[in-house]
Amino acid sequence: MSVLVYTENWDGKFKKLSFELVSYAAGVAKMLNTTVSAVSIGKVEENELKKLGNYGANKIINITNDQLAALDNQAYAKAISDVSEKENATVIIISNNNTGKAIAPRLSVRLKAGVG
Repeated sequence: MSVLVYTENWDGKFKKLSFELVSYAAGVAKMLNTTVSAVSIGKVEENELKKLGNYGANKIINITNDQLAALDNQAYAKAISDVSEKENATVIIISNNNTGKAIAPRLSVRLKAGVG
């Protein structure tokens, strides 16, 4: 059981939003007595990924794939769903921006879970 958080990056860099999401996920994980796994899609340097650990991510997963170079909400939902199942995530945290609003419904259908 874990909390999974999708951390969006812009040109290989995380903005404040991603760090806030990881911090929030760490709080949720603490309440559930579990760990936080952060997933990022796209090319991100190792030192940038390690920053997520400063905000509470216990495990950082970076998915790099040429098919995921451009935002395709179906492909992103599949990738996040696959990680979710592998990490046995019971909670997934996604931002409430355009990207999150595009991915969350598809992810919900894939995982047969609610969006809240």
